Amino acid sequence: LTSPPNQPPPQLRPNPQGRDGMLNLCQTDEWKGVMQLCLLYYHYLVPSPQPLFSYILARIIVAAFLFQTGYGRTMSALAKTSNFNARAILTIILRLNLLTLVLAMATNRSWNDYYFTPLVTFWTIVFYLLHTVGVWLCPRTRVVVVGVLCVLLSMNARRDPEQFSFAALFFSPLKPILTSKSTPFDTWLFRSQLDCFSPLMGAVVALNHEKISYALARSEGIPAWRKG
Repeated sequence: LTSPPNQPPPQLRPNPQGRDGMLNLCQTDEWKGVMQLCLLYYHYLVPSPQPLFSYILARIIVAAFLFQTGYGRTMSALAKTSNFNARAILTIILRLNLLTLVLAMATNRSWNDYYFTPLVTFWTIVFYLLHTVGVWLCPRTRVVVVGVLCVLLSMNARRDPEQFSFAALFFSPLKPILTSKSTPFDTWLFRSQLDCFSPLMGAVVALNHEKISYALARSEGIPAWRKG
């Protein structure tokens, strides 16, 4: 950025929920749109068995969606005072699940066959409760709680029946809604453990958003972010 003579260089103001700043709303929406196009191409046009590269790309996209779940919910909590609102969380859950419910009814399949929707819904509820019911905790402590949950869920990721699995114990009460004839409980455990650290990484980035923005601005020769 250049400035006219005798004028100070422009100061950038972070506004992650608006149109400015690192990973702002416009950027994350565009990111989601590109990933959705890639997933549509993967599921409808890539022949089975899928090439390894296509499978890896699909796994990265799923992890990125979960990253955005942790990032978005944490940024929202940091931007304003979060109070528990039953209407708000029900609206979020409906928005996440409406299309999947319609698809399930149209194709005569179970809701949980589309495993990605229950997975995003689960992490959305976790972060929403953490940032509302747990608002008495400082933001860093809340992220540490998520980290502990992720570590516990990742235990026995090989799903050895002879070893203790926190994930199996944790999700057992939800087995009726997480499983179906075509989606056994072991498949849900595999999906939930595979990318369980992605939401945590999103929350960590949100927690350090100002520092990362400052570092990026310095690396590009832009004046440091100004608070306020």
